[in-house]
Amino acid sequence: MKVTDKLKVETEIPMKTVTDLQHQWQLDEHAVLKLKGFLQSEQAVSNTHINYKGTQLTIKYEEEIMFCGIVIETSTKVVGGTYQMEVEAVSATIYLDTDIENEMFQDISLTYKQMVRQMVTKKSGGLIGTIGENVIGKPLLCYKETIWQYVDRMASHFHSHVIADIRAGKPSIWFGLRKGKNIREHGLSYDQIKIKKAIKKGEKDQISYLLSGDKNYQLCDKVYIEGEWRTIYEKKAYLRQGRVVFSYLLSNEECLYRDTKYQELIIGSSLSGEVEKVEKEQIYIRLDLDGKSGQYPFLWYPETGNTLYAMPEPGGKAELYFMGSDERMAIGVRCKSPKGEDNDEKRLELPDGAKVIMDPSMVSMKKRSEVGLADRDIAFIGDSVIEIISLGGIEIGAKIVEICAADTIKCSTEW
Repeated sequence: MKVTDKLKVETEIPMKTVTDLQHQWQLDEHAVLKLKGFLQSEQAVSNTHINYKGTQLTIKYEEEIMFCGIVIETSTKVVGGTYQMEVEAVSATIYLDTDIENEMFQDISLTYKQMVRQMVTKKSGGLIGTIGENVIGKPLLCYKETIWQYVDRMASHFHSHVIADIRAGKPSIWFGLRKGKNIREHGLSYDQIKIKKAIKKGEKDQISYLLSGDKNYQLCDKVYIEGEWRTIYEKKAYLRQGRVVFSYLLSNEECLYRDTKYQELIIGSSLSGEVEKVEKEQIYIRLDLDGKSGQYPFLWYPETGNTLYAMPEPGGKAELYFMGSDERMAIGVRCKSPKGEDNDEKRLELPDGAKVIMDPSMVSMKKRSEVGLADRDIAFIGDSVIEIISLGGIEIGAKIVEICAADTIKCSTEW
């Protein structure tokens, strides 16, 4: 449908006219487009009940795609005997922001770009990376977050950004700032403004430029203003009196610095898994979280320290503990309760049946026999011979000493 001489709308929705258009595209966000218009009268009644969610909507400006996205919301109302419809669409990158993912990347030879591509291709998305050529170095964790949230967080490791592709019609992204065009002669009006936005930590008001006119530019295009190249970091478009007006916010690229983002949800959390291999004081663990083979040697640092120190064995269950929000600092700390419950009981269990169990009332060590240390008593329990041997003396002192046996009690000395 032709809206103006320069603007066209392509959609399954039978719109006769478009009365309003609003479009916004900025760093680290899905692009949004809102339309308002009237339905074709002969189809209005029958089409008001059709669900257009998930259908594609394309905007062309001067025969080039300005936006190609997915309809996420529609509403219809009667205005003066005609049917008016409001439509909201977003970039197809929304498909990266729907399902919660949990996955740890233990292969530290992966580059950031390779890791991000693995995530994006889960949703048949595409990737153009301008950052992330270096290896991850330590395991990274996608934990209770969408692919979009995780990729955005990874971009912040380089103090950079993620950008939604708004023209391909599929969930494609730029990982890092896109390489835009250099525009020296723009012929548009601009104003210098101060943005109350601390993009760089500790920085005062950011000096930006507001550029407006009828030229269709893209995020990260650079415009030559007052002797310097300024980068577009936000774009808006409006339909005003039958013409499209664009406005852009620009700044020096160094002002687009952002602080590293971390996953706050992992602070103090533990992830359980099966120990696959042990090397010195390090463990390789297959996490229940994703079932992927353990590829990284995590430091084994049990909560008991050196008091009750024992390395787990292959086949045993262990946990990774995250002390802070940086997932790269995970350590192996404990074996999990066989019931998988988080309670006050702590266990170390080995495949051969040996156990050390600690809870607020008792510490016990078990194999075939058991030694229990409680607040008021010490118990030695066994189904065969229990020996107490010392090169010096052995003293047992108490108000009451009970020694019970089903058969024989034997006390002897040797000189």
